[in-house]
Amino acid sequence: MDLERKKIFYNRVVNTAVFCIALLIRMIHNSYIMKSPLYYLPLGGHVPYLVMAEKITGGTILPLNAPFSLNSPLYPYILAAEFLITGMDQLLLR
Repeated sequence: MDLERKKIFYNRVVNTAVFCIALLIRMIHNSYIMKSPLYYLPLGGHVPYLVMAEKITGGTILPLNAPFSLNSPLYPYILAAEFLITGMDQLLLR
């Protein structure tokens, strides 16, 4: 029983360490990429999600004017909730 507790504790410590290291790497990456003028200009495949999240934040519950074919139908709603909490800040969103 004592060995099992040690394994569980060890796994929690390792998982926490991996999370903290990954978060630190992400924060360092964001601090360097913020110097780029393209940082505040959304590019790529996440633009439709951001547009839909802005419409949801504006009050449109179902912002669909075309067939919804994106992979994650709830992701714009999660982004919209984040926009409501933190504002339209790209840094906090990332």
